[in-house]
Amino acid sequence: MPLTTQSRLRLHQNWAGDFPLKFLWTVNFSGRGASMSTVGNNVSTIIKNYEGGSFPVKPSLIEDYSSTSNDLGLLLAQNASLPSEQLTIGTEALQNTGGFRAGYFASRRADYGSQNKLDLTFLETNVDIMDYFIKPWVVATSYKGLIEDGEEDIKCNIDLILYSRSDQFYNDKFSSSNSFSRPQVEYKARKMYSFYDSAPFNIEGGQLSYNNEMSLDELSKTVSFTFSHYKVEDQQ
Repeated sequence: MPLTTQSRLRLHQNWAGDFPLKFLWTVNFSGRGASMSTVGNNVSTIIKNYEGGSFPVKPSLIEDYSSTSNDLGLLLAQNASLPSEQLTIGTEALQNTGGFRAGYFASRRADYGSQNKLDLTFLETNVDIMDYFIKPWVVATSYKGLIEDGEEDIKCNIDLILYSRSDQFYNDKFSSSNSFSRPQVEYKARKMYSFYDSAPFNIEGGQLSYNNEMSLDELSKTVSFTFSHYKVEDQQ
């Protein structure tokens, strides 16, 4: 095997240069100084004050459907779409510069909001987290707004944790091809996205059918969350 090919393959045998297992991730919701049940109770209070009994709220649903003992997070989560980072670039031309092109400058960084957001997709269950927690949460946010007023706190923090194989199980297959043994693979967190002061503002509608061949798409809905800021943490 040519040396250049071996060098390229060895790059991917090193943990840092290998391709990630992007299907290994979890999402965790946490209240800001309180539990998610407290957030649910606050949502319920706002709904009762403004909507009466229009939207029943089960305050403990997110915690009920989360695995806290083995860090699996909210078990109903299926997909996550992360926000982008974008910078607007402008140009400024001077008069009478002939063939010289206009100079360019950084105008502003893109905002986080209705167009640049965190999207999470969840499965529907018989006791549906969408109708009994998240949809009332969206409505409560519409009444309360996003201003910090020190009253009922309905914002939360969201952590997306990405996992991969542990780096101690990587072998150089070129130098050890005669005696290669595969140990039991272990996994570890490699990266985490943390979104702060989050609240949902959009949830997909539903569709009913008499068709008995249901797809996974028919059993899932996407929720859009706004947030004040986020950070990326190296988990190595």
